Amino acid sequence: MNVLLITLDAFRKDLVSGSHTPYLSKISKEGVTFDNAISTGSGTSSSFPGILASSLPMDYGYAKFRPEHVTLAEQLDSTTIGISSSLPTSSIYNFNRGFNRWNDNVDNSYLGEIRKVIRENDWLLRLGEKAIKIGEKMFDSDNSPSYTPANEVTDTALSELNKCNKNDNFLWAHYMETHTPYFPPEEFQFGSPSEGIPTVNKHIDSYNKNKPKVNSPTTPEDTSSIIPKSVRSSMEKYYKSEAKFLDREIKRLVEGAKRHLEEVTVIICADHGEEFFEHGHFGHQPKLYEELVNVPLIVYSTSSDIAEKNIRRPTSLLNIPPTVCDLLDRAPADNWRGESLLSILDEGRSDENPKVISELCHSADQGLGGPINRDKAIISVRSDEWKYILNNQIEKDRLYNLKKDEKEKENVVDDHPEIGDKLRRIAEDRLAEITNDSDSESSNGDISDNVEDRLEELGYINS
Repeated sequence: MNVLLITLDAFRKDLVSGSHTPYLSKISKEGVTFDNAISTGSGTSSSFPGILASSLPMDYGYAKFRPEHVTLAEQLDSTTIGISSSLPTSSIYNFNRGFNRWNDNVDNSYLGEIRKVIRENDWLLRLGEKAIKIGEKMFDSDNSPSYTPANEVTDTALSELNKCNKNDNFLWAHYMETHTPYFPPEEFQFGSPSEGIPTVNKHIDSYNKNKPKVNSPTTPEDTSSIIPKSVRSSMEKYYKSEAKFLDREIKRLVEGAKRHLEEVTVIICADHGEEFFEHGHFGHQPKLYEELVNVPLIVYSTSSDIAEKNIRRPTSLLNIPPTVCDLLDRAPADNWRGESLLSILDEGRSDENPKVISELCHSADQGLGGPINRDKAIISVRSDEWKYILNNQIEKDRLYNLKKDEKEKENVVDDHPEIGDKLRRIAEDRLAEITNDSDSESSNGDISDNVEDRLEELGYINS
């Protein structure tokens, strides 16, 4: 058996459709689709502890993999190949741990010393979202992306697979196209955007720099007026265009792997979704609404053991590492929280009404995340019908009936006290497990003026 794990950044579940992503739509019908797959957080840093280490974000901290994490690649003794297209999932943040072969977009002598400094100074992680700005400084951000384009990711993946034996291989590839800024190739452009790509990206950049506070009692309910309506419409079209481009590249990778390898199981998921002002903001802010944490999850296999099926029960992405180990006949790590998705497919072996947790504890100005702080924790508990959100940042809880209110517009916590209390206890029990992480509040450390100048130039620190 061989396993491909394909992760898609900021890829909403509703992008899986015949019009936007025909190949994804096809294999979702031929394989297993999890209709309510829930990310462990609403951003890359808070979701990948689940996807690659079967842990919740506040178990050991997030923004980078720490010594306490046991990553999927570390648990395998197969051939392991990792291909990261973005800085937040790069060797800077220890995503290369355990991989026999590693490819990312920071293999540059100019960044070597910077990578070392970031790894050794947790204070830099609090500026995490600015990591993306490194790439924007390396390229002309008006004309080219700050991440590795999807076609190059696919080319690298196929080249690596061609060097492999026919069996017992694991490959992870992360694609960035549906993350801002948008640069869809012209042949994939969807609809007729009224605004050009440079205009749209400049508005997005301005919004990100000047957006109102999130999780603040004074935050306006709707910040969409900051971006003109014509630009908002064009944003969505370019977003869907990027999904069409990704669809072709996913097809190239999967079909290429099927030609070279004997038996292949492909797991495709998003790390998180994207908000288009459904709850007042754009992007993936520190919130836990469905458009951010309910993501696509598809398991497609050339093996007859995994056949067409649709699973509606809530399923956490932290089940992915145990699933890969199960498929490759390896034992899971002792400190992993998840269970194999294969056991979920085997009826009667798993909880039929699980309560799935997502969480984070950073504010919008902390980018990829700060220290673990229980007082700033936001925790959601998701069942098949209900969604409860405990928010310590604004000291307000919410309850939504997802059967009647899938867009989470009506807070019914006062109308259903018994249900709210039951789910609140689960959130409070989780909160009680969490220990504040004071160590990550370390100071700048002893870094040279030269490195500090480079970090400032690349957008990590301000003078």
